[in-house]
Amino acid sequence: MLRMPALAIGLGKAHGQIAVIGRIAPTLDLTGRLSRLPLAALASFGGPAFAGDLTAAAQISGSPGNPAAQVTFAIAGLAPAGPAAGA
Repeated sequence: MLRMPALAIGLGKAHGQIAVIGRIAPTLDLTGRLSRLPLAALASFGGPAFAGDLTAAAQISGSPGNPAAQVTFAIAGLAPAGPAAGA
């Protein structure tokens, strides 16, 4: 059995957190969570400029050759970013 210890990565006080825990062998049983990731970070990668925070959760199970996943996400405070957004 190959287990993944709890892994949590803080992205700075105002930049959210990524956490993953579970087992990857012989079968998949992983849980992941993304908390309060600012949507403004997407602009750094060429994405659209939005304000707000993304929270997501994923549950991955099954065999490595035939995985199944359930993913949920929510966006709080979604708005266009920039000075024109409040005009």
